[in-house]
Amino acid sequence: MTTRHMLMAFTAPIALIAAPADAAIFAFNLTGATNAAFTIDSALLAPPAYADADTFIVDGIAGVFDGSAGTAESITFNVASFDGGLTIQLGSAFLNFFGSQLFTGSTTAPTFLTGSFALLEDGDLDLPATLTIGEVVSPVPEPASWAMMMAGFGIVGYAMRRRRAVVRFAAA
Repeated sequence: MTTRHMLMAFTAPIALIAAPADAAIFAFNLTGATNAAFTIDSALLAPPAYADADTFIVDGIAGVFDGSAGTAESITFNVASFDGGLTIQLGSAFLNFFGSQLFTGSTTAPTFLTGSFALLEDGDLDLPATLTIGEVVSPVPEPASWAMMMAGFGIVGYAMRRRRAVVRFAAA
């Protein structure tokens, strides 16, 4: 087996393994009469805990809800025709926020929208609230990026080691 074949046999599996991850983490920041901050990993949406034609539900979301750290039993996201927005279930309490639809795609395969959204908190007064959704960017490269970088260093090192020195003499 030639050196070229060995090099190709080594790099082909790494190229297949080092595919980028599709998951993303979204940060939710709700301000108004009720405040909340939490994150949702998009991997939890494939598929969501529950979905029907009007809603999808994500269970067990940790965050800060009205100044107290805790875990929401569930967060329900509604389609626009079902008044949009979201519902946060904290024990027996439900915090309802109505407004625009916060995702694209179907309820069985949703993708969160990013940006600021004006919502109304359900209640007698319909208190205004603002929900900001942003994608969290990880400062640490993904394992796939590390694998590709290490493979590249290995290939360069191997090529440098295998290079033969060429000696040329000047003509007299």
